[in-house]
Order: sequence, then C-alpha cells, then structure tokens
Amino acid sequence: MNAQKDSIFLGKKSVLLGEIKKLEKGVLTIETIYSDTDFRIKWSEVTQIYTYRNFIIDLSNGQRIIANLNTDVEDIENVNIDAGGFMLQTKLQEIIYLDPTGDKLYKKIDASFEFGFNMAKASNLRQITAGAGLGYQTKKWALSSTFDYTFAQQDAVENVKRVDGSLSLKRLLPKEWFLQASADFLSSSELGLELRSTTKIGPGYYLKHTNTIAFSVDSGIAFNNETYTSDIDDQKSSYEIYGGVAFEKYAIGDLSVLTSLNAYPSLTEKGRFRTDFKLDLKYDFFSDFYVSFGWTYNFDNQPAVGSEKGDYIFKTSIGWDLD
Repeated sequence: MNAQKDSIFLGKKSVLLGEIKKLEKGVLTIETIYSDTDFRIKWSEVTQIYTYRNFIIDLSNGQRIIANLNTDVEDIENVNIDAGGFMLQTKLQEIIYLDPTGDKLYKKIDASFEFGFNMAKASNLRQITAGAGLGYQTKKWALSSTFDYTFAQQDAVENVKRVDGSLSLKRLLPKEWFLQASADFLSSSELGLELRSTTKIGPGYYLKHTNTIAFSVDSGIAFNNETYTSDIDDQKSSYEIYGGVAFEKYAIGDLSVLTSLNAYPSLTEKGRFRTDFKLDLKYDFFSDFYVSFGWTYNFDNQPAVGSEKGDYIFKTSIGWDLD
C-alpha cells in the first residue's frame, strides 16, 4: 500500500482510507490496511471522495475521462475532476465507473465461478451445472466472456447435455455509443446441435446508463454455422441480421437482475427466425459469494430434423466473484 491513500466518507463521520480498486454497477471496492478482505460499499452511501491517482472515469452523460477526482471542499455536493488540461465539476452520483490507471493487468480482470448440483430419488435424477465469466476493460475497450455447462442424467431417458458460451469485444465510443464484435457458441442435445457458432458485428447504444441501471440496444450482421448430432441434416451456414436489447438492474440491496433478448431473422434461409432469451438473478449473501438463479430459452422455427423448436434451462448455483 502506498503512503498516500484514497479517502472515502460515509456520512459525516465514517471514513475509509486505502486504495480504490473499482467502482462498477453501483458498488465501490476499496482495499484497506485494516482488513484482510476488500470493502464493498454501495456508491449511494458515499458522500465525499478524495483521490491521489488517475482513474478511468465514466459519467452518466457518456463522457469518459482519465483524471483524478476530489470533493469540492467549498461545496461537498460536487466533485472536481482534474484531467490536467481541464477541470470538470459534476455530482457524485453522476459518476458510474472508476478504474485506476497504471494498475497491473491482473488487477483489472473481473472473474466469477459458480457450481450447482441437484439430486432427486425420483428416477434417480442427477444434474450438474457449472459456469464462469471473465471481464476486462480499458478506457476504450471492454472484453468479456462467459461459459455455462449443464448435464442431467436420470433413469429411462437419454442424458441431457448443454454447453453455451460467448466472447465479446466492445469498442466504447462517445455519447454512450459502442461497436461490438462477438461470437456465441451453443451445443444442445435437445435441439440436436453438435455446435452452433454465431459471429456478429454491429453498433449499439445505451438508452440509460447509471449507477443502478444499464439499458442498451444493438443490431448488425451475423454469420451462423451449425453442425448436428444426427446424420440426417448436413452442416448448414447462413447469414442473418440481428437485433438485441439488454437490461441490467443492480444495487437492489444485494440483488441484481440481468435480462437480454436477441432476434435473428435469416437473410439466406427463407422464413427462418431464431431468438435467444436470458434472465439471471444474482444475490450476494456473504463477502464475494453469491447465489444465482438463471433461465435461458432458445427458439428456432426451423430446427434440425426430429428436434424440438425450443430448448430452455433453469439453473441455481452458488458462485464466487474474483475482482
């Protein structure tokens, strides 16, 4: 810990001294010398802030700046953001993201891991779920990836196996715009898919982006490639347009909600239409540990021969955030 310290005021009397690690999704993480674990504080509870380092700072109006920030001593309702060449004043709650510059790479990585197991005497049911997520963000770029695995086994029916994942690279643009390139992967015994890979690229826009809400839309062109578990269908490739909407609500006490919907009307397969829907609930119950509840639904009006048009999965897991 450096001799200089960031200072966080909670109310008029409580003060935390240490190094701010990040402000994200309405939660400020700070490392202190008097605790083995980092403090996680709701940003709405912070009344004053004083820093000595530069941070990547995002404001709710879409501005992104590298600067230090300090509460105005003559008017503690405002925060002075000093970028060296110019000074900007704003309200504390208009700041929605902080990330210290100059930190080592591993300090900028967010990661989460989760695992679930369900068992029932009826039909000798056994179900395993596992998941992981990684994220990394700089002033202009954001990289994220997810992985989810589900396996279910019970008497008298075929085993169910489902694997899905994603990799996304986002270029952050001024005024809440972004350009995103991503790849999604899905393997599903219910849909008869050995592997579906969908790569897509297009622009997006945050309709609302604050310390408690992220609401965005995006669209573009997608390339879909599929191989099947059955020999009846040949491998198939197609071009699609896509449109998506994502809504995330966080800092609802210890609860956060994420939901997204993507639609893929085909350009090269007449009448084909796909949709992917996801709903995730996350409850932080102790330190960096959480419980998650998730529901995912995939629909295809022209599925593989002998397969269902829709596949859904509901899962519960216990997870751990590493940030």
